Amino acid sequence: MQTQKNCSHLTTQIFSIADVAETLSISEGKALYERLVPIALGKTQPDRNEPYEWMTYDIWKSMRATDPELTEVVWQGALLCITAQVDDARTKCPDLGSLLKHRAKEAGIA
Repeated sequence: MQTQKNCSHLTTQIFSIADVAETLSISEGKALYERLVPIALGKTQPDRNEPYEWMTYDIWKSMRATDPELTEVVWQGALLCITAQVDDARTKCPDLGSLLKHRAKEAGIA
């Protein structure tokens, strides 16, 4: 049951952050993710006044406590998505096919 709850929270958070990242420049998106990645890994404490920070911290902490091995698998997919979303190549897609390939990479399926 806790795993399902964690997955639901993570999915909601990922889509929410992705929506915010869509409105940012590549450099702003990188800055956002550079702040959130160490928080997700538990290496940095969140600013409890920043919702994305404390949600990131709490969700990943709960996931690691519930199932560390599965959390690592999920983290690798999430990291692929994050990396693709702030990749400079994203702005250089010359045609629809290239854009779709890049978007598939963001979704973790490329």
